[in-house]
Amino acid sequence: MKIALAATFLLSLSAVALADEVRMSQGRSLVGIARKEDGRVVVETRHGTITVPASDVTSVVPGRTALHEYRERLAALGSSPDAPQVYALSTWAREQGLIRYVAALQQWTIALDPNHRQARADLDYVQYQGRWVPQQERNAYETGRRTQVEKQQPRPTTTAKVRPRPLPEMSPGYVYLGIPPSLPPRGSQNHDTGGMYIAIPFTTPVGIR
Repeated sequence: MKIALAATFLLSLSAVALADEVRMSQGRSLVGIARKEDGRVVVETRHGTITVPASDVTSVVPGRTALHEYRERLAALGSSPDAPQVYALSTWAREQGLIRYVAALQQWTIALDPNHRQARADLDYVQYQGRWVPQQERNAYETGRRTQVEKQQPRPTTTAKVRPRPLPEMSPGYVYLGIPPSLPPRGSQNHDTGGMYIAIPFTTPVGIR
């Protein structure tokens, strides 16, 4: 796998002519590394590869861009670089705005060193249960596990609160017998409630103080 990755990067150096500005007949220009093939001009820019008909190109002005330096730095790695060297090139490519190469270089880094923490972090990997997994996968697993635990936990029971019934008001001067169906009005002279609740006027016996 390591040899295959290295070969993929090094083979991309072939058939590249040093040309960084391709001027078009419409007045616009493309900046990158250009080459001619089969009546077309292929321009490798920092954002991707663009192919235009050769008839639309008025001139190709040779020059030097960050892409040229990237090619040189990549070639300087040789066929057996180590993980820190490849990761350093990915950092340089990001700083130069060559974003299209960064992720591939980071993947190459972890192919050389599966425990390269910086490359793993850049690719959004985290350590989970002793292995490297994408953070999105870890989050999905944790969410599913929390849901399973919540389903297994018993739901708390709610006890309805019973409001205490107020005590009946007692009018002074009466003795109450029975269970009233409702509170007697204070000061009312009619304390007879159908025979179930009777209020009898109370008088102090003679000789009792």
